[in-house]
Amino acid sequence: MDVLILNWRGPDDPLAGGSETYLMEVAKRLSSKYRITLVCRRPKGLPKEEVVDGVRVVRVGGQYTVYLRAALEYMKRGADFVIDNINGIPFFTPLYVRKPKLAIIHHLAREIFFLELPYPLAVVGWLAENSIPFIYRKVKFGVVS
Repeated sequence: MDVLILNWRGPDDPLAGGSETYLMEVAKRLSSKYRITLVCRRPKGLPKEEVVDGVRVVRVGGQYTVYLRAALEYMKRGADFVIDNINGIPFFTPLYVRKPKLAIIHHLAREIFFLELPYPLAVVGWLAENSIPFIYRKVKFGVVS
C-alpha cells in the first residue's frame, strides 16, 4: 500500500520542529509495512528527492507554494492513503483526494498568523484555518496534544 504524507516541512528542513520529528517517527514506523512518501517544501541545499530512514522524502515548492505543489504531486503519484499533516495552513486534501485520508493536527495558530505574517497573508492563514471544520468534516483526525 502506498501512503502519501503531506507536510510543509521535511525532516532536514532548517525550520523543522516538533511536528516534523513526530511525523518522521510515525512515517518510519509505517515504512516497515507500507511504502511511505513524504512530500514537503524544498529549502535551498536539500535534494529534491531522497530516502531518509526508509521514508521517501520528496521536496517541492517553497514556504507558500508547497501547498499547490503537494496537490500536484499527489495527482502525479497517487496513493492508497493520504496523511494530511496540518500545522497552520492545511493542505485541503478533501477537495482533491478521493482515497481514504487522515488529518493530523498539532495546534491551531489563531492570532499567531497576525503576529508572524504580513496582514494579507495573515488573513489568508486565519481563513484557511477556520475553514478546517467545514472542509474536513468527513475526515478522521489524529490530534497531538
